[in-house]
Amino acid sequence: MVLAWIKRLLGRVPSRGVCAQRARIDRGSATIGLTVLSALVLVSGCSKPMPGQEDAARATEQAVVVSAEQQRLETFFQESFDEDLARAPFSASYLGIKDNHDKWNSVSEAFKSETRQLAETRLSLSKTFDREALSPERQLSLDLYQRGIERQLMMDDYRHQQYAIHQFRGPHT
Repeated sequence: MVLAWIKRLLGRVPSRGVCAQRARIDRGSATIGLTVLSALVLVSGCSKPMPGQEDAARATEQAVVVSAEQQRLETFFQESFDEDLARAPFSASYLGIKDNHDKWNSVSEAFKSETRQLAETRLSLSKTFDREALSPERQLSLDLYQRGIERQLMMDDYRHQQYAIHQFRGPHT
């Protein structure tokens, strides 16, 4: 609404006559309006926080403390993700990582067997984390990660029953 008002006031200014004087007056009031608006924005940014806001900021700073087990879980997730990107150049390219643009994803049986073995290893490693030392958010992340691997392993049993060319997820897409 304010921008429309400013655009209307600062629109085309006639060069002569009564309309020109009126446009100059409107332009002057627009400049004053912009100055007042800018001053209000600057002053409101300098105000002191309300009493409840300070307590919330301190609580947030204290909540940022991460346990060693949570840090270990985050490191595990990051290493797993990095390893998956190194093994799947298409995924890395999709994310904008330009390391392996000249490589294709492997479709060999040996690669698929290695992937299954890696998934089983990751599932067993993910079960070694102490759930009590994790925050509820990290517990949920761990649960979802484990469930994803379990689904991947269940679907891997049927990897030889897939269509080579599929309209949604084929090598041609």
